Amino acid sequence: MVLQAAIEAERAKTQAAIKEERANTQALLEERDRQAAARERELEERTAKLLEEERNRNMMATQALYEMFAVILFCMLGKSCT
Repeated sequence: MVLQAAIEAERAKTQAAIKEERANTQALLEERDRQAAARERELEERTAKLLEEERNRNMMATQALYEMFAVILFCMLGKSCT
């Protein structure tokens, strides 16, 4: 009877330790997921910013080409540029 009680007590301690370890593992996984989500948001924001900067550079380059062609056409039509 005493042996059975000792086995049951040991089993209960083992089950409690397993439960605690599972809870710790779950907490670590949740923290990992939160950090991964934060990194993903940061990367998305950075990508959006880089795309916007590139779009602005492209628009400025296009505008400069347009202005250059407008000046060339004006000079050709007016034959006033030397």
